[in-house]
Amino acid sequence: MKLNIRELKLNETEQMLNFRNSIFSPISRLHWDATQSTAIVAKKGNVFFGAIPMQPRKLIIKPGISIPVMFENAVGVSKKARGLGVGSKMINDAADFFKKRVDAFCVYRSGERSPGYRFYRKTMHGDIYHVSGMIISNPKGNNNCVEVCDWKETI
Repeated sequence: MKLNIRELKLNETEQMLNFRNSIFSPISRLHWDATQSTAIVAKKGNVFFGAIPMQPRKLIIKPGISIPVMFENAVGVSKKARGLGVGSKMINDAADFFKKRVDAFCVYRSGERSPGYRFYRKTMHGDIYHVSGMIISNPKGNNNCVEVCDWKETI
């Protein structure tokens, strides 16, 4: 199956979120926009076969020193394309798409050892812990609101 793998175009966001949300717990467009997310997508024509949401962040590597990173999560591949290397190809191509914007790629996994976690280890990702930006859904009881803030504000 020959797929076009590239960064998400802004006008494809709703369609990509529908694809992603059909595989994983849904996220809203409000949340997507608040996190300034983008994605790597695998498409054939107008049909999505894969998507990896990506969130740009600053990673604190030492007090006072941070680097730009891209957090990836929820590698979604359609049932028709699973086992064909689509997820690995999207991960590998992401490095080329974002190499001028970030210094590293990271993943949220919390030390689990599921098949999904093993996929990330196979594609050379490791666990990290000190993120400078956090996301609070519905902060302080405000309806329909998502806020990006410093981790200290979440305590």
